[in-house]
Amino acid sequence: MKRIVIGMLVALLAAAALAAAALWYVRPKQELDWSYEPISLRSHVAGMLAARQLEITLSEAEIDSLLKQALAGHMPASEVWQVTGVRFSLQGQQLIAAANLTYRGRLPVGARLHFALSWQAPLLRAEHTRTEIGRFAVPAAWLRLKPLEVDLEAPLPRMLSIRSVEFPGNAVRLSFTLL
Repeated sequence: MKRIVIGMLVALLAAAALAAAALWYVRPKQELDWSYEPISLRSHVAGMLAARQLEITLSEAEIDSLLKQALAGHMPASEVWQVTGVRFSLQGQQLIAAANLTYRGRLPVGARLHFALSWQAPLLRAEHTRTEIGRFAVPAAWLRLKPLEVDLEAPLPRMLSIRSVEFPGNAVRLSFTLL
């Protein structure tokens, strides 16, 4: 009887240690929030026209702020997952979001969400492709996001239209045509 009790205690301690290790592994590694610097495409366009060019390049930090600005207050509500903070980075046509999530409002989780970027006039579209927690991929059925879309032409003067969008490295290059 004594061996059974000791065996059960050892199993209970091992299960508690595994649970603690799992909680430590999935916890967010950095503090993230929804703060951003407001981005005005109109001011970029004014600089572009003053330089007599029909092209602007948005940096990774500007894209981060632009996406946060577009998503502020518009994140889809879920009973299971809430996004408490995010930081976007670019790698060519890949957008990677380091995100802090909470599972059912209680368990903080750090994740990397991967998106494929595309230009579908007038929208810059980011299609969710996969999610990772640590080095492990999360099954798509567990966490699937709708595409993120930002209308880049809405804030532009009517005389300009975006001709093309390119993704060189960690920036987004917009080329324009005059109407």
